[in-house]
Amino acid sequence: MSVTIARSDPIPRTDTKLLPFTIVDDTGDAVDLTGATITWELRKRASYDAALTLDDEGVSITDRDNEAGEFTVRIEQDATEGLEFTTYRERLRIVDGVGNQTTWIGEVPIVEDS
Repeated sequence: MSVTIARSDPIPRTDTKLLPFTIVDDTGDAVDLTGATITWELRKRASYDAALTLDDEGVSITDRDNEAGEFTVRIEQDATEGLEFTTYRERLRIVDGVGNQTTWIGEVPIVEDS
């Protein structure tokens, strides 16, 4: 499995942000996400505690299309209110129904309100 994302623009603190993801196999075909567990989080550094996760209020998965391997992480405006202005490490982990897992790590800056 691999992850395809749109370019990660900065997230203005207290703005709602949509982060779309597409999961594909080695040949570029969509991975069926039926039965898959998805985790997503932001951390200042890999060794730090998560600053924001899907378990937090205002952070959720929307527009999940299992067969197309697509989903969106939605971050509501209030969810980023307490975050510092810095670049965070974004981590996405997907574990399919048989235990295969893929982890993607990127960076996303939190910036002043727009």
